[in-house]
Amino acid sequence: MNTLKKIITWISSLKVAILLLLIIALASAIGTAIPQEQAKENYLELYKDPLLGFLNGESIINLQLNHVYTSVWFLFLLAWLGLALIICSWRSQLPRLQAAFKWIDYQEPRQLSKLAIAETITIQPSNSILSDLENILNLKGWKVRRKENRLAARKGAIGRAGPPLVHLGLIVLMIGAVWGAMNGDRLEKFLSLNRSVDLL
Repeated sequence: MNTLKKIITWISSLKVAILLLLIIALASAIGTAIPQEQAKENYLELYKDPLLGFLNGESIINLQLNHVYTSVWFLFLLAWLGLALIICSWRSQLPRLQAAFKWIDYQEPRQLSKLAIAETITIQPSNSILSDLENILNLKGWKVRRKENRLAARKGAIGRAGPPLVHLGLIVLMIGAVWGAMNGDRLEKFLSLNRSVDLL
């Protein structure tokens, strides 16, 4: 079980996600530079002289660089990144979001003193002071919950929804990219000097 947890932690780590993003970006750049979905003979003719000193037509075909976006390795990278985002959202982002919307009722001064920012102000016990403070906080956009002899207030909790939404957006984007690559209609033509192309 510990081994499985280590694997899940490694798959969903930020360093691995950044590395995957860099590899996917590099692969996309290669897919932009090298003409895609052409006949094999075109690659053998076009890259007789090796590209970057080592990529000839044969190696481009063998590495599936002639159809990067539908290649097995590119789809595997997208699936891995999608899985990493799902695990990361499940393990860390969703608990943080739940914690942000959960009210914590601090009842003892020592609990408050452990917060990152805490200050003690001595006042005379009075319901009017709490009511005035509640009104001021409400006017400034704070969400206030009142208990007997104490107030709890928070602001900006909705901002915690940002990271999970970004993760969800990236996952939907990758699903769309895979769907488009596998099922989309696409036409790509390359025009050289003194030649014409019929697009119909």
